[in-house]
Amino acid sequence: MKFNWGHGVALAYIVFAASMIWFAVKASQQTYDLVDEHYYEKAVGYQEIISAQKNGQLEKLLINYLPENHSIVLTTDSNLTNLNGTLAFYKPDNATADFNLNFSIDSTGTVSIPLKQLAHGYWNINATWIAAGKTCYKEKRIFIE
Repeated sequence: MKFNWGHGVALAYIVFAASMIWFAVKASQQTYDLVDEHYYEKAVGYQEIISAQKNGQLEKLLINYLPENHSIVLTTDSNLTNLNGTLAFYKPDNATADFNLNFSIDSTGTVSIPLKQLAHGYWNINATWIAAGKTCYKEKRIFIE
């Protein structure tokens, strides 16, 4: 049997159909992690986060990542002491790695938090604390090598 143009067209359709089926199977196996499972409720109350970010700019909390120590250092102004808050660690590409840590800053104005368990990649750190009776919020993005 000789190979002619009809066989070529049939072969092209078969390869196209097989590749479409393969793409559909691979797409159905992907995980689609959202930043938060309750994103709609958080989106409705986003004005509170905007207000807390403005408060966070007034009540300064510096978040620094020290890669050589694998730690986060939180520093406040000298007039802000005895702060308690929460650090929320979000990994954009893997929601199962997300976790929260509580922090407490005493009269020194600095606290170091070791983070040896962080996986490689980008992390979003969201700090929430209360200063002068106001809720404050700050975001920081870091990259772990």
